[in-house]
Formats: sequence, structure tokens, C-alpha cells
Amino acid sequence: MRSAAVATVSETWTRSTLVVLMTDGFPDQVPHGAMEALALRYQDDPQALSEALVAAAPPGADGVRDGATALVIRRG
Repeated sequence: MRSAAVATVSETWTRSTLVVLMTDGFPDQVPHGAMEALALRYQDDPQALSEALVAAAPPGADGVRDGATALVIRRG
């Protein structure tokens, strides 16, 4: 993988080997550039990418990362 594309969509088709699904709170909490950089850094480790994305979301005043859920799927 040489690049990463971040988009907010309800439906899309991709030929990418890495698909990241995340809750709608991410774009408000983590800049697209940061998400792209994490996707490129952890492209070979879906679990690490998921954990890094959630960790990148700043916690609220109560210490909870509200709406920060990420699912990473590595395809064929």
C-alpha cells in the first residue's frame, strides 16, 4: 500500500487490501492526515491500526473516548 484515502461515505467500492470502518466521531476528533499516517504505518497489522486509531482520539473530560470505535479488515 502506497497511499491511504480517508472519506466519510455510507457506501463505497474499493480494491484496497485494507478497509477501515470507524464510528462517525472520528473525523471530528482525529485529523484526516493523522488517520492516513496511521493507516500507512500499521498497514500490515490490523489490530495495531485499530488500537492506534482509537488511541488517537482524545478522551473527553470523563476520560472516555466517546464514539471512538475502529474495525480494520485486511482483504486477500
